[in-house]
Amino acid sequence: MATVPAVKSAWQPTIPVNQSIYEGSTTQKAPLGTRLEVGDRVFHYAKVATTQAAGMLCCAPLLRDSDLADLVTAAGTKGDKYVVITAATNVASAAFNEGYMIISSGTAGKQGFTYRVSHHGSIASAGTGTIYLYDQLVDSISSAADEVNFLANIYNGVHSATSTGTDLPVGFTPCQVTSAGYCWLQTWGIGAAEHEAATAAAVALKPGTIGGVVVFSAGGTTGGCVAANAVIIGKNINAAATQTESNPIMITIRG
Repeated sequence: MATVPAVKSAWQPTIPVNQSIYEGSTTQKAPLGTRLEVGDRVFHYAKVATTQAAGMLCCAPLLRDSDLADLVTAAGTKGDKYVVITAATNVASAAFNEGYMIISSGTAGKQGFTYRVSHHGSIASAGTGTIYLYDQLVDSISSAADEVNFLANIYNGVHSATSTGTDLPVGFTPCQVTSAGYCWLQTWGIGAAEHEAATAAAVALKPGTIGGVVVFSAGGTTGGCVAANAVIIGKNINAAATQTESNPIMITIRG
């Protein structure tokens, strides 16, 4: 006879903020990317760009070439937790909050460092502004010698999947979320996903091209998966899935 687990809190933990996994919110209640483990499922806190139904696959904000060139020059001193940048185009306040600064090229020994961005204000095109970091600069960087890229937080403004090859999947919505709202995206474990087409049992899954749905990723001759540049985001479990229905899958995006 089955019994209730002795440690019930392992399946019903206290969520660190007043927002359940079944609830969207119009206000932010946790840092973007915050990890939440509920039993054998994992969630990460995110902000959606547009209204999302439950069971939809969401992807990171689209990375455009212009994003990498928004902040083309930066200068900072070793030990400081900020850099002063000159913007190539207008930069909205908080656009890169909780995102990253990457030293992409330049002086030997500095290339390849990645720093987490804390916060910043708006910066006008051709104007200067300060980008604050969480950690101290390991070495000084020069606006004349070192190329710096800035990327937004992957959970800030997630959108429905639109491409099997260019989108970066970050999680499934466990509830309906209104435009610019916040939710706990499911990134690991058993969950619901709307299927773009009929899906055979036990196949690997990748992002679809209509909204946030997922599609079958064909098996190769040796049992591998052919994903056409897409990221494998899960596996259909047990029975075949029906087109347009939200059938169960094993989500394997991020544990």
